[in-house]
Amino acid sequence: MPGVKFELADHGWAVKMTLPAAVVPGAAAPAAIKVELDAEAIDALLRDLGRLRQQLPVEQPRELDTSGLMYGVLDPAWRLNREVMAGYAILSLRHPGFGWLSFALPHLWANTIGRMLVAQGQEPGPAVPERKN
Repeated sequence: MPGVKFELADHGWAVKMTLPAAVVPGAAAPAAIKVELDAEAIDALLRDLGRLRQQLPVEQPRELDTSGLMYGVLDPAWRLNREVMAGYAILSLRHPGFGWLSFALPHLWANTIGRMLVAQGQEPGPAVPERKN
């Protein structure tokens, strides 16, 4: 966002957000607006923005762009729940910045993903890191 700045607060428990100078009622001159957001406020903001983003007419890309560097969370915590929605497997993955993200997968896709993971898991790879969660 042009002109909007984010930085970790000095005490390390919040993020400081500075909005560009704007006319503030009662102020003699335009002033930058500074807000400090703690973890709970950031979670609420991300949740609300995500809900609103879904309603915009411009969709997120339907295909994954693999042409550049891909960022991924190393060894995320995950949970699988089949009881929540009949006919679906609920896969939840924990992202350190966004929290738990859940996806309802039809059983056909859950089976396909499972087979692909088993096949990939049989290939040689790096040692599994110790789980910290």
